[in-house]
Amino acid sequence: MCAWGEQMYLLIRFSYGSQVLCLQKKQRILGHWQPRAGCPNCERGQYMLKNKYKDDYSRFERLNGKGRVVEDICYTGDYYLLPFEKQQKRKTNLANLGFTGLLWAVQIGAGMVNQDSSRTFWIVYPYLFLYLPLAYLFLGAATYLEVSLRMQRVQYETGVTRIRRSLKGAMALSGVCLVLGLVYLALHFGEIQVGRELIYLLCHCLFLAVAFLYARYYNRTYSGIAVEKGKPVE
Repeated sequence: MCAWGEQMYLLIRFSYGSQVLCLQKKQRILGHWQPRAGCPNCERGQYMLKNKYKDDYSRFERLNGKGRVVEDICYTGDYYLLPFEKQQKRKTNLANLGFTGLLWAVQIGAGMVNQDSSRTFWIVYPYLFLYLPLAYLFLGAATYLEVSLRMQRVQYETGVTRIRRSLKGAMALSGVCLVLGLVYLALHFGEIQVGRELIYLLCHCLFLAVAFLYARYYNRTYSGIAVEKGKPVE
């Protein structure tokens, strides 16, 4: 057992960001601590130290049924409240998955056109990069399935916020693909199969149209989210 790892893990878990240990003592321990390879406590300590949500949790003491003092961790950060009931939440789950699935279908369809520009690197790479925000969009929609009407900050940012950011990124990249496709068409008009190029461009237009509808739905659905400020443990 690594003693430093044990001390580091317990320090961060029960005392980081609280007033239980004085700041000077915390800095002394953190300043001299070095993680050791193969120690699970060191690995957990490193993860919790880098976790940007660590300040949303606080340590407190309570008496158990046997009259002994035990230490617990509780969430003291902000809560984000969805502006609807559980039944409406289920509908938003389906809507998010539906829009995400439709965007994936259009994107895959564009890749199956096999137009002449698909063998040009400055056309292909932006198209491939578009899968990155789409993957995060799906991840955000999947995470949102599990959240409650009263979300902690980590749930809000990995679900609702991730959907918005990923959708913006996907729309921007699709717009770039559309512009580059038009440039390629103008440069090589008469030398290529124009029909296939137009189908490829139409796919991106359809992608942007679906994304725009999704963005409007998102703004209408989540604009009423309220923030409930967290309270420190006394």
